Amino acid sequence: MSTTESLYLVSDLANKRREVLASARTGTAVVRDTDGFALAFLPKRDLDLLVESRFMLLAFLTADGAVSSHASTASAFGTFAWMSALDDEDREECLAELREGLTLLAAGDDAPLQETIRAWSTTARQLADPTRRDILLGTPGADEFVSVEPPA
Repeated sequence: MSTTESLYLVSDLANKRREVLASARTGTAVVRDTDGFALAFLPKRDLDLLVESRFMLLAFLTADGAVSSHASTASAFGTFAWMSALDDEDREECLAELREGLTLLAAGDDAPLQETIRAWSTTARQLADPTRRDILLGTPGADEFVSVEPPA
């Protein structure tokens, strides 16, 4: 995301439109009207990153609050409702990975966060099914093994 900011007046939109657009392409062009209201022109990718970062941060904070309060209902986890299927240890590990993904998102790379969400939500979906949970986490009993004859 860009950090350069240039300030313009409303009249500059007509008189210096190329300069305003060039500033917006390489950073942020702020246009202040006669009432002092400011509008920011910035690359769309920067705006998209800001919107996604805000959404993901709020989702993370909701889930972090649910984990801190030992909530168990899916609704307490908000966007990450699937985290309710995880045990406490997995929730903490998931939050740590989400935190790392948020840091990379702030730097402009959303792929690690999206992969973390995909992987953990898939895991949670599997653990939400009691049969699959038992298969994945259960300890096999001796009666679950059978002898087989060697092939002829």
